[in-house]
Amino acid sequence: MAQGKLDFYGGKDGKKSGSGTALKVVLGVLFVLFVAFVFLSMPKGGSNSNNPACPSDWYANYTDGGTKVAVVEFSDFLCPYCARAAPTVSELKAYYGGRISFVYEHFIIHGVSAQKAAEASECARDQGLFDAYQDKLFANQAALLPSSPNTDALKRFAGEVGADRTAFDSCLDGGAKGPLVQAQMNEGVCLGVQATPTFFVNGKKMEGALPIDQFKRAIDPLLAR
Repeated sequence: MAQGKLDFYGGKDGKKSGSGTALKVVLGVLFVLFVAFVFLSMPKGGSNSNNPACPSDWYANYTDGGTKVAVVEFSDFLCPYCARAAPTVSELKAYYGGRISFVYEHFIIHGVSAQKAAEASECARDQGLFDAYQDKLFANQAALLPSSPNTDALKRFAGEVGADRTAFDSCLDGGAKGPLVQAQMNEGVCLGVQATPTFFVNGKKMEGALPIDQFKRAIDPLLAR
């Protein structure tokens, strides 16, 4: 009599053996336990981080001039959702004006090109041109491939927003802003940032390109206190 073929589970003719089913169950349980372990091991963000290096009132460092509210954004210049959120942030700045502190910090997800773009934006900040340069980067994401920094484009954008090219090029080529970008990345990791854009409104974590009304609902009660 011809022998039946063994399937993946060890039974014959496509029928699962009892031992094979038991093995599948055990592997499934182990996988679930592994996923749960990874999730529970991830740093948690929000206003009360479990990391002692991130005190619950860390955002107070970003209020200036007596403002009650600090909105801190962790972003990546190659992130399409960050580009989508940028007009909303501009609307918030115009709506609240000097009543709120707005802070942009870097959280690099899209590779070495995003890292170099972040450094370039800080070189532009030295000349008081961060906002204009940020807008230029978001409008030209297609020119910034994640795996290959386009420093020529970054320098050209600087000239287009009115930067002193000699000072800007020296800053960018020398990697002067690399440590600053890394420090902001470290802060984001400490706070549990895992995606961009991620916002913190007085320490309350808000993720994604959210509608302006959602930000207002978080901000207005804080201003009213």
